[in-house]
Amino acid sequence: MDQCVHASVIGYPGGFRLDGISYRRRVPSSASAVGAGSGPGPDAAARFAAELAALYRAADRPSYATLVGQAAAQRPPVRIRPQRLSDWLTGKAVPAEPRVVAFLVGWLQQQAGLPRRDLQWWRDLHQAARRQRQANRGGRPARAAPVADRAGDPIGECDPLALEVHPAVEVAGCDGGLPPYVLRAHDARLRKEALAGQSRLITLVGGSSTGKTRACWELARHLDQGMPDRWRLWHPYDPTRPEAVLAGLDRVGPHTVVWLNEAQLYLAPADASLGERIAAGLRALLREPGRGPVLILATLWPEYWAALTARPGNAQAVDLLTGPGAICVDVPERFTAEAVAEARRSGDPRWRDALQRGDPGRITQYFAGAPELLRRYRTAPPAARAVIELAIDARRLGHPPGLPHALFEQAGPGYLDDQEWDAQPDDWLDHALAYNAQGCRGTRGPLTRVRARPGQPAGPPVYRLADYLEQLGRLERSAVYPPASFWDSAGTAITDPGTVTKLAREASDRGRFRRAATLLRWAAGRGHAEAWAQLAELRERVGDRDGAVAAAREALKVGHTTGLIVLTDLLKRAGDRDGAIEGARAAAEYGDPTGLRLLAGLLDRDGAIAAMRAAVAAGHTDASALLVPLLEQAGDRDGAIAAACAAVDAGHIYKLSELAEMRLRDGDRDGAVAVDREAANRGCPDALWLSTRLREEAGDHDGAMAAAREAADRGDPGVLGRLTDMRTQLGDPAGAIAAARAAAGYGHTDSQRRLAWLLEQSGDLDGAVVAARAAVDGGHDESTPLLVGLLLRSGDSEAAIAAIRAAVDRSDPDWRWRWIEWLQRAGDHDGAEALFREAASLGSRVLVDLAELREGDDAVALYRQAASMGSTQALCKLAELRGHAGDHEGAATLYREAADCGDTGALMKLADLRAQAGDLGSAAAACREVADLGYTQALGALIELRTRTGDHDGAAAAVREVIDRGDAITFTQLQWGMLEVRPDAIPAGMKFGGHGLNDDGMPAEAIE
Repeated sequence: MDQCVHASVIGYPGGFRLDGISYRRRVPSSASAVGAGSGPGPDAAARFAAELAALYRAADRPSYATLVGQAAAQRPPVRIRPQRLSDWLTGKAVPAEPRVVAFLVGWLQQQAGLPRRDLQWWRDLHQAARRQRQANRGGRPARAAPVADRAGDPIGECDPLALEVHPAVEVAGCDGGLPPYVLRAHDARLRKEALAGQSRLITLVGGSSTGKTRACWELARHLDQGMPDRWRLWHPYDPTRPEAVLAGLDRVGPHTVVWLNEAQLYLAPADASLGERIAAGLRALLREPGRGPVLILATLWPEYWAALTARPGNAQAVDLLTGPGAICVDVPERFTAEAVAEARRSGDPRWRDALQRGDPGRITQYFAGAPELLRRYRTAPPAARAVIELAIDARRLGHPPGLPHALFEQAGPGYLDDQEWDAQPDDWLDHALAYNAQGCRGTRGPLTRVRARPGQPAGPPVYRLADYLEQLGRLERSAVYPPASFWDSAGTAITDPGTVTKLAREASDRGRFRRAATLLRWAAGRGHAEAWAQLAELRERVGDRDGAVAAAREALKVGHTTGLIVLTDLLKRAGDRDGAIEGARAAAEYGDPTGLRLLAGLLDRDGAIAAMRAAVAAGHTDASALLVPLLEQAGDRDGAIAAACAAVDAGHIYKLSELAEMRLRDGDRDGAVAVDREAANRGCPDALWLSTRLREEAGDHDGAMAAAREAADRGDPGVLGRLTDMRTQLGDPAGAIAAARAAAGYGHTDSQRRLAWLLEQSGDLDGAVVAARAAVDGGHDESTPLLVGLLLRSGDSEAAIAAIRAAVDRSDPDWRWRWIEWLQRAGDHDGAEALFREAASLGSRVLVDLAELREGDDAVALYRQAASMGSTQALCKLAELRGHAGDHEGAATLYREAADCGDTGALMKLADLRAQAGDLGSAAAACREVADLGYTQALGALIELRTRTGDHDGAAAAVREVIDRGDAITFTQLQWGMLEVRPDAIPAGMKFGGHGLNDDGMPAEAIE
């Protein structure tokens, strides 16, 4: 039976399938739902935003990066900024250019696979929305009613321990509960962002037991105290975290805190597509104005933050964590002197105990029992230590937090040497688990059993490793290749094919191809399509093309369309044209656009035309776009126009314009103009630009203006803007001003800015001020510096200051500091000072940004102020300044100081400094230190440094370490000669065409 996830897509019945999962769409029950009716209505701006947002959701909420990339790929490109997308979808703004609307509507409708609404309907609604916004600027759509059956509980009824706040260590004379909270620098920023009145995602990034979850809890309490009984808190975890958040997102209403402690468990589960769907749903929640304000609180370790924001396959997660409405707050490992002093004043016995017994700067770690956990691990009996190390390996290689009992039973003996194993009793595992289950001064032990909650199905016992030991172990064991018993048991003790596939990838990254192949075959045999695709890639890597083709065919059998593309590519490179055509045809039958393109490229022209026509007849509308050049080349000009029109209807809105350009290149000017006219009749963006351009080039300036005005009358003033640019480049300033003025008359705000610049160049300063002000008033914030500069040139500093202050009010608080320099130029020194104080209150990062705008002593003073607030970035900037001044030892001291505060990047800069000074030995030592801190990329620099100093054995050892750490990026650089190293430093089994390594690191035989 298909799994079903409800999507809040109003106005679009039916559903779709994605990755084998059926998605049903809710259909509105009343005629007043979005999409009903035939006209724009009185609130056209709200209607436009709602319709566009509904279409966006129907298209499965593509990432902003995807939309921006697709827009840029159009011919000519459509320019969109992610922030503007957010504004348009949430009703904060309306697109200025009709061609942007045409692209969005066409592309989103194509992705959603929905019946296509006439483009003219959208154009009418867009124009009505624009007129309404211009008549009543600043209006926003009304907030929707709260969601019924809201998710979550009142914050006052929540238990912080149930929310995974670490319990504090037990101390005599204390009656339990959490110790008094000591506010730290990041808490001020958290409160400021949470109280901004808009939906936010705040991600707290810090190491284990640094106080991330407690800070989130105190922020939630602060919200509840400010608005008693208004805020709720939703902690999705049952039956699993990913399932819970997907099932409950539709029930999240205004004033809800969404609690995503350990956010990697939601955004990076074993099924990557599931994590992407969760990220997409959370992004949509943040953007829907009727459901805000919503506060999503997430916590991540730095390594998880780096993986989630850098991995190419995490487009939705990247946009969620770093896009509009997302705030990242670093939680330092150490307390400042001020925070320690405040803790001393609390009088709580636990604070007093932590300050006396532990490191005064690492108090939260002491509270979480970290020192005791570490002592228990270091002094554990052999069997207890073995199961901890096994748990560390399983977690760092991708196993979910719940570790099965069978894994310890089967793999554990391999973590003991012969003497240790012989000394174990028959019930060795029971003793080891009992030792690790003992609490550490009131907190969890190193490895504890996870019990099913009432109502949850009881299964085989699973265990969870303490967070602190997991993070420590990831660092200490990063260069350790697990013993054979770990890999032997992976396919028997672990029953989830997705997890086994992930472990296979880790084995492959470490050069253990035979291990990877065994695990992939196990997972593939249980229907995991991705395993077949990975197996095909692995066999191709070792030169087994026949095996790769066979695996790709198996991927096809279980519906993995990517496997089809892999298969087609393999067969094509193997010279099997017929087989490649068969694979591409199968992919095309699935409607895969890549398969259609491959098929068109493999067949001769007549065969390609026949195949694309068959695909169009089968409902695969993308094929119509591929038909256009084929028919044009075959001389079927009418057929090419018909195919281009069908492609436009299918969402390829520039296909007619491309056809017109094709005919123009072939010398058929009249035919090109005729196609351009057809594009205009169909409402395509940028239609009539070709006609405008040809007339302008022929010297028919009036005709060019008439064509551009016709395009604007049809809703596309951008053609007038392009005519402005063309005349500017041709040296016709008067003509450019006329075109820009005409475009501005149609509300084209970008042309208002161009007009202001042109008028300034022509000496009409007053006219330039009027045009620049119109651009700013039209929502073109980027024109504010131009307006301010013009006002200052005209001597109207008072108006300039007013324009700056208006821009400050519109700016995000984190970026207001950018206007400080402008206020100083305008003579408003008090305003600049006030803004500086506000910026400084945001923390050291803003001070560093401010320093970037200063020079000399002013910059140094700001860097020093930021450094005094704990900014390692400021320390590194000061080090750079000293290095440029020739004070290398002073620079090295500052880099070391930053490194001691946890900035590993400072160590790499120190290595660069030493290498530039010729001290390669010290540079290598710094790289070694960085690598030991878990940053494997430093090994590449270490290998080169050891090679240059003649330490070839050391370089070879570092190469082996790269392999055992699974650093595929650095090893690829080694393979392709991008790093300086002797060829014999790379193991024979890891050279191109090699079969990898055995568990002992020796070259392996061919995989089975």
